[in-house]
Amino acid sequence: MTKQASRFPAMLAFLILAFQAYAQRPEKLGGEVILMPATPLGQDGSLRIHQEAARGSIPVWRDSEGKTKLRLGGTIRRTELRFEETEEWHDAIVYDAGILMQAQRISSSNLTWSLMVTPGLASDLERISSGDFRLTVLGLGTYQAGPEWRWAGGLYYGQAFGETRFFPALGTIWTPAREWAVSILMPRPGITYTPSRSWSLTALIQPTGGDWNIRDQERSPNLILETWRAGLEVGWSLNPGVQFFAETGYAFSRSLERRDGDEPLQDDSVDPCPYFRAGLRIY
Repeated sequence: MTKQASRFPAMLAFLILAFQAYAQRPEKLGGEVILMPATPLGQDGSLRIHQEAARGSIPVWRDSEGKTKLRLGGTIRRTELRFEETEEWHDAIVYDAGILMQAQRISSSNLTWSLMVTPGLASDLERISSGDFRLTVLGLGTYQAGPEWRWAGGLYYGQAFGETRFFPALGTIWTPAREWAVSILMPRPGITYTPSRSWSLTALIQPTGGDWNIRDQERSPNLILETWRAGLEVGWSLNPGVQFFAETGYAFSRSLERRDGDEPLQDDSVDPCPYFRAGLRIY
């Protein structure tokens, strides 16, 4: 696998955030913690990961007919990478932050269009430069094809790893019964079972990770973390507007890379490991 191909999952992680924000009802506030235990790293040492994230959004304008809407929001994520028994890698604390601007237009009872623009930073905040800035843009259309099927399609543009990329965004949500929803929104497919208004269970698989511009002596390289997660999320709703959730599963296809432009500096595989994620959503 080429380095360019190996960075594909981390780039898709940016797409997931935007695609899910549109496919599900918007969150007013949300927060989560993710823990991954110390796991062998390449031939020497181990890596432990701890993440905290928060996000929120509010409607800011709509036309008199309620067919055109504007929404503003923000996201921030803090990631700790702690290395043990290795001199090749050094501990890092990195941040992702972005401002979400979303415009939505309801063309008919079945067809809706949306444009999301998210400028942001991915950095250790040691010294801000042009290499720290990120921009993602997602244009989507959704079509409700009867009570069971909802289709979505569009185009995603993202800046990461010093590159700009376009990805097609395509998927569907199938609800064969009130209790079941099958989401084929790539790259995060999932199946949700809702036995009651209070409880939900979701089996899912998705890429995650990140790309951060960091300071390292006289260089300003990119630190690139790749991971896929497969897990089961359990949600409990205190009321229709508040949900607590916990998720556990397995993280696999993991790698860590440090690059200075096109020059590879370090590259190690990271062993698979279990993970735990928990948080809160307010709608």
